[in-house]
Amino acid sequence: MRRSVLRIGLVACCAKKGAEPCAAKDLYLSPLFKKSRDWVERHCDRWLILSAEHGVLAPETVIAPYDRTLNQMSANDRRVWGDLVRQQLESVAGSRFVALAGVRYCEPLVALDLERPMAGLGIGQQLAWLSHARKATTF
Repeated sequence: MRRSVLRIGLVACCAKKGAEPCAAKDLYLSPLFKKSRDWVERHCDRWLILSAEHGVLAPETVIAPYDRTLNQMSANDRRVWGDLVRQQLESVAGSRFVALAGVRYCEPLVALDLERPMAGLGIGQQLAWLSHARKATTF
């Protein structure tokens, strides 16, 4: 019997956050995060959040607001972050990953089966792509 491959969406965290601890899926408030969340909830079997502070988060994980970003990290700290993320994703090895995340979040994940449908797009273009994809029935 052939096992189907899970399609797992990876959504990057964002700077705009709520003020109180809550489920990670509700902490991030930017329009890009919200549209990315909507997309992965409709097009993937499961989704996870790439957090600069925590590595990989399940959407229901309760966390407090934080101010860490990958852009503020040194190259060494980003390597350490990438090692943590790859280790955390080992539990879903063999899955197909769809990353709705910028280059800094995706660089450490090159060894994964990683799709980047919005690669090379600026934030405005990503928002437009997600809005257009919302209206489309297939990816």
